[in-house]
Amino acid sequence: MAFVCPNPALIPLCNAVGIIVGPLIGGYLAKPASQYPAYFGNWGFLIDYPYFLPCFIAGFINLFAAMVGFFFLEETLASKKTPRNLPRPVNRNREGDIGQDLGSDSGCDESVTDPAPKIWALFTPSIVSLLLGSLLVFFQMSSLATLVPLFAYTRFEDGGLGLNLRQMGTVLTTNGLAAVIVQTMLFPYLHERWGTMRVFRTVLLIWPTVFGLLPLVRWLVRERREKSDVHAGATVAMVGLIVVLALKSFGKICILCLTLLVNSAAPSASTYGALNGLAQTGSELARTLAPFITGALFSISIDKQYVDGNLVWLCGILLSCVTLVVAHTITIQPRQSRTRTRPHCPPTV
Repeated sequence: MAFVCPNPALIPLCNAVGIIVGPLIGGYLAKPASQYPAYFGNWGFLIDYPYFLPCFIAGFINLFAAMVGFFFLEETLASKKTPRNLPRPVNRNREGDIGQDLGSDSGCDESVTDPAPKIWALFTPSIVSLLLGSLLVFFQMSSLATLVPLFAYTRFEDGGLGLNLRQMGTVLTTNGLAAVIVQTMLFPYLHERWGTMRVFRTVLLIWPTVFGLLPLVRWLVRERREKSDVHAGATVAMVGLIVVLALKSFGKICILCLTLLVNSAAPSASTYGALNGLAQTGSELARTLAPFITGALFSISIDKQYVDGNLVWLCGILLSCVTLVVAHTITIQPRQSRTRTRPHCPPTV
């Protein structure tokens, strides 16, 4: 994405907008027959399938995004571009006047690309450490994305916070608003001041803090419920989650840093696709395993009351610390720009 997008700051902006809209769709449209009985109370289909409406809307948005990408995104791989989409080299004389277009007989072809190396040639120590770091980052992010709804929706008596769907939707939406501010305004400043690697390693310090603060929110809720009532405890839970998730928005800057680092690690322009494919494979593997492992660990933690029900949070802190250690083994230095290797062209007069 960073290779296609002219402004990398737009990537987290789009992600943050999705974080705002997604929870609203899920929190306010799930179980419509019970949430809006005046409108959907007699719809037998929505009673039998209470989560159909938000899933249908989310699926339609994905279909629309796929259609936009298919019809409007331009090809970035030079070897796959059609000749009409390739820019024609222009001849300039010494005075800077534009001369006639150089044809194919000029010996310069913009479509010429570096030969793609074998896939195994990409597994250098620096790239392996980057791919491992990417996998761990997405594993901890997917773990937290799984834990927050579970923790918020589980009854307080069973070890959660006891929030309802609307309250959860409100909390997650404010997280998206915080992400817009942090990732679009703060990241460009930090990136210019510190550079990609320093920003990446710094924001990873936030993740163990977030894992450690979530059980503290439950402790505050318990104190408030004992001194007041259930509704006051729910308010404390919402405020606490909003604060913790706003802090997590700083940590999600690491996604954009990883995108820039992966592109910088590519030996040549012809390896962008292969290397990004490897990184995406690792991230999808993490997204596949993390919900299952984290969900099971959360259930065991509160059911068996290991470490007073806090075993899952201790594991999250440990995972974040391991990720931070791996991040310090990455030696790739991001480059501001990358140029393709082109055949030698004789100077024109």
